[in-house]
Amino acid sequence: MIAGLMALNALAIDIMLPALNQIAHAVGLTADGVESDNRQQLIIFAYVLGFGAPQIVWGPVTDRFGRRAPLFVSLAGYIVTATLCITVRDFHALLAARFVQGVFSAGARLVATSVVRDLFAGRQMARFMSLVMTIFMIVPIIAPAVGQAVLLVAPWEWIFGVLVMFGIVMLGWTWTRLPETLPPENRIPLNFGTALGAYAEVIRTPVTFGYMCASGIVFGALFSFIATSEQVFREVFHRGEDFVLWFSGIAGMLAVANFTNSRLVEAVGMRRISHTALILFTVLSAL
Repeated sequence: MIAGLMALNALAIDIMLPALNQIAHAVGLTADGVESDNRQQLIIFAYVLGFGAPQIVWGPVTDRFGRRAPLFVSLAGYIVTATLCITVRDFHALLAARFVQGVFSAGARLVATSVVRDLFAGRQMARFMSLVMTIFMIVPIIAPAVGQAVLLVAPWEWIFGVLVMFGIVMLGWTWTRLPETLPPENRIPLNFGTALGAYAEVIRTPVTFGYMCASGIVFGALFSFIATSEQVFREVFHRGEDFVLWFSGIAGMLAVANFTNSRLVEAVGMRRISHTALILFTVLSAL
């Protein structure tokens, strides 16, 4: 279930990679005879921006109202905005809908990690999250193939239809099976001033600020790759016909890395693993 909630985000990004050209043409971004437009990547970036920015708001909200109510609001909003994306035919309206969809997806993702934090701590939490991420990584592996399969039998609008159906499944599943993990006596009054103070404390703490910056750089590079991958494979490497296979292979390596991390984190420790991974990331990026 936790992996499914996290998969809302990956599915909303990766499933539409094969369809970016068709979507761009449908909303008037490209004319007949024009292969692609770099602005089509904004369909991905608008969602990512909506996903990242409001998490500082969702945190205090879930600490005040518990986990279930914000989750249901997030899932309902995800479903509604995915439905809206089916109907719009204006590029800027689509970007707005995708941004709002990212906002609601952020709420679901934050609740998922909060539930894990409520139930686990320390290395146990790190190991559980690595296992969840391993399951979650199945979605980036298969999502582009699902998107390509949809395009073979239906118009691009049905890609957003898949998001609607997946959102409905997760809403029903969590409504019936997810208990409230934050009891009323542990809830924190909604005070954004206090929250901003806590965020300032994080920034003033060198260790947490360093890890935050490192995570931002790594995930920034990851999302930049995802947003541009289809166009790069098609126009630079001329591998557009088998892009889905290449992308799935890369996502598969990420899944293997997450699974390996879940096995090593308790024995080796989070600090040593994260530092080694950052060094390798820097070296390989330079190459």
